[in-house]
Amino acid sequence: MTNETANQNSSDILQEKTNGFTNTIKKLMRSNVSILVILFVLVVGFGGITNPSFLRFQNIQTIMRACGIIGITGLGATVVLLVGEMDISMGAVMSFTTLLGGMFIGKLPGQATPIILTLIFGLLTGSFIGLIITKLKITAIMATLGAMNLFSGLAYLLTSGLNILLYNAPLYKKMGTGLWFGIPISFVIFLGLALVLHIVLTYTAFGKKLYFTGANSKAAWLSGVNTSLIKTASFAFSGMCSALAGMFLAGQTNQLIATLGVGYELSGIAIAVLGGTAIGGGRGSVVGTLLGALTYQSLLNLLALSGLGTYVEQVLRGALLIIIVVAYATLNKKQHALR
Repeated sequence: MTNETANQNSSDILQEKTNGFTNTIKKLMRSNVSILVILFVLVVGFGGITNPSFLRFQNIQTIMRACGIIGITGLGATVVLLVGEMDISMGAVMSFTTLLGGMFIGKLPGQATPIILTLIFGLLTGSFIGLIITKLKITAIMATLGAMNLFSGLAYLLTSGLNILLYNAPLYKKMGTGLWFGIPISFVIFLGLALVLHIVLTYTAFGKKLYFTGANSKAAWLSGVNTSLIKTASFAFSGMCSALAGMFLAGQTNQLIATLGVGYELSGIAIAVLGGTAIGGGRGSVVGTLLGALTYQSLLNLLALSGLGTYVEQVLRGALLIIIVVAYATLNKKQHALR
């Protein structure tokens, strides 16, 4: 058999496999989306009935602004989960890259320069984590746990534990609090990024290879997919999302702090899994993550308006993750029992 024939056979196998995965994903996506739409409508309806402030335009803007930030981290978490891995370093990367990029504010020409540098730092940091996992064959949990501690420590070193106010950074403030036709800029960017990612995952060969890698990494590799490159690119995207979300949060609070992204890694993972992204990889959609972010933030806002305290997010996030993981484990047991 010639190399050309072997390559053609591998290509045919990949195409057949990915077409099957694509059809399955579309069916699951329709199911998850329907459930999330109903859940979102119930949360909004209940909020409108029980609290008049919930549906006020200013409060809706608040929900969208916060949803944009956690939604961007959720997109990063979604891509990593799709390849069968998990990134628990997103919060630390968010803090470190935002601080590192923020150090260049006022020191380089152009207000957008620190923003571009921050995004580059996010890509490089995520790529670094991805290479550790793929080249050194370290499990993602251990690698990202180590990265979380590393970048959290570096964030404290950059600030010496002090808050840094964002002077002479109007573009950051506009990112955090600005509006575009009445819609918070963070939410607009979140929607734009979600649209681009949806197109990539649904209609490109890279997206099919990404799903294939998550569903069966060994089979994907045997079919000629560069699984190491796919996984590294996924972590690079996650790092960029963390950096972008960090800048929006910094602009909103008008300061840079070492604990800027604490907890956002769990929020991102929670809304991704809530949106139907499988923890084991290979299943999930951007539409589901979008609806998950809207539902999660709407529920969080409603609880905050009800006066349940400032730590309600941590409780909700932890409870949601436990419920999702237990439900996922139960479903897997039932599927194995049927085989």
